[in-house]
Amino acid sequence: MKKILSFVLSAVMLCATFLPAAAVPNGTVVNHTLYTDIVAMIDGHPIRSYNVDNRTVIVAEDLRAYGFYAIWHAGERWLEVVRPVENGEPLTPASYPAYVPALPAGMKVGMPAHDILATDIVTTVAGDTVESWNINGETCILFRDLERYGEVGFDAETRTALFTTEPYKVFAGGHAVEQAVPEGWQTGSRMTADSMSVTFKVSGDADSWSGFLGADKSDVSMDMIWDVQTAPAAKVSVAFYPAQFEGQSLRQDLYTALSALSIPSATETIDFTNTPEVRAAVAEIFRVTLNGAAVTGDLFRTQGSGHSDFVFLFDQGSEVKPGDEIAVVIGKGA
Repeated sequence: MKKILSFVLSAVMLCATFLPAAAVPNGTVVNHTLYTDIVAMIDGHPIRSYNVDNRTVIVAEDLRAYGFYAIWHAGERWLEVVRPVENGEPLTPASYPAYVPALPAGMKVGMPAHDILATDIVTTVAGDTVESWNINGETCILFRDLERYGEVGFDAETRTALFTTEPYKVFAGGHAVEQAVPEGWQTGSRMTADSMSVTFKVSGDADSWSGFLGADKSDVSMDMIWDVQTAPAAKVSVAFYPAQFEGQSLRQDLYTALSALSIPSATETIDFTNTPEVRAAVAEIFRVTLNGAAVTGDLFRTQGSGHSDFVFLFDQGSEVKPGDEIAVVIGKGA
């Protein structure tokens, strides 16, 4: 059997664990931030940055102006940094701060910028507890901790620290893990007001592919997985995570419509056959094509840990070969 390679994106929300109280009284000066000539950029826009123990830090509260939430939970003494989704895209501000990096008059690189004070405040990024520093009412975090929501890099020539948002990480709640897409596979996705679709071209180097379609009209993540298997028959699997739905959204509508279909459940039967009437009803919302021609098959339900799957099993005789293109459309009038 060919080795199955995949592109896997998982949305795993981790609970914050709180650190023990500081060994010294709150408010005690324990270190200093230092002025730096390194310029930190969020999606191409500069943000305040300093140096702590030869590491680049930024002020967490400043991130509110760059598309992040920095939420203060007074009762728990917890600062929560998250990147929300709005209108199907990672939140971005209407305008960015007009901040221009410059040293204050009389200051030089390496001079102290702030006292760092001992504190029992806990800071999390994407649900993970991270190292943080209290600078008299504000909180510094490591710039690299933003990698949960995008790519973090450093340009040594220009001495610039760069963060670039990667939407799939935002949709996955900051815990997306990327693996190599099998060589030769080509994929694409498209959204409309009432449907979502994906196309992929099959490669001979692997017999499956799975991916994450995150663009949607809500602020939660959803995995959609397409799995093409050469034996005994090809199938397409779409996974919904209903517990993560918030309010009305396209994925909620599509999940509700699919759930209303009179299709068999894998927990109740091993016979996944759809009647002609059921196939006609399925075709109204779930359509699969192979090289542009409609594929016939049976749709059934399965259940996983926290997700509900809808699996479309191609009819026997539908041969999938390297170079073939499969398209899946889910929505009204599919």
